[in-house]
Amino acid sequence: MTRSITNPAELHDPTGYGYGHVVSAPGEQVFIAGQYGSDGTGHGGAGGLRAVIRRAPGG
Repeated sequence: MTRSITNPAELHDPTGYGYGHVVSAPGEQVFIAGQYGSDGTGHGGAGGLRAVIRRAPGG
């Protein structure tokens, strides 16, 4: 199966953490996962919960 992994430039690079921001593959199934709002280094705790939510995609 062919799959495509997309990591938008405005988000941190997750490849070192073993995941991708968006993965698509041909077919009818759709899988959606939650994400926390991390900074450019992949850490999410700085600034408390409000800051993490603001950094999350769509936050």
